[in-house]
Amino acid sequence: MIIDFQIAPMIGHWDVDASTSQCEFQFGTQLIYVQHPKGSDPRPYLQAAQAPAQLAWDDSKNAIAHAERWFRAKHPDFWRCWDNAVNPKHPLIFYAISFYINDPRPHFDIACDPTYEFTCVRHDELWGHLEATREALPHIPTTDRVIVRRLADQTYELV
Repeated sequence: MIIDFQIAPMIGHWDVDASTSQCEFQFGTQLIYVQHPKGSDPRPYLQAAQAPAQLAWDDSKNAIAHAERWFRAKHPDFWRCWDNAVNPKHPLIFYAISFYINDPRPHFDIACDPTYEFTCVRHDELWGHLEATREALPHIPTTDRVIVRRLADQTYELV
């Protein structure tokens, strides 16, 4: 997807605190937030975030993979089942990318996809036949989320 703050409509703008304002954009189902000093023109901050936002968007699968380590450690039963299942949909998504005024690097807000169906298909060989069965997976609470900061291409850290 092409991320362009000049073309995309700003869907929100508000004060975060006494000195910081924030612009909100939506691309697909994900949000991008760009902060700037309160009372200042946001355009220079949007221009500065333009290229990093596109790079972050294009590298989002690596951000999710980095966050997955935390989710795997916290929910091993879910991932043990998921690893052994034939399930093409990944359970984690990023909700938003944020550019904070005090840190120009992109921050991903990553959690379990609320539309994820906690069932999977397993293929078992039974009596010489391949048989598909559907089974329930352990749930990941919707309150579990992590912030992952992009340091460089394919390089992330938990915040």
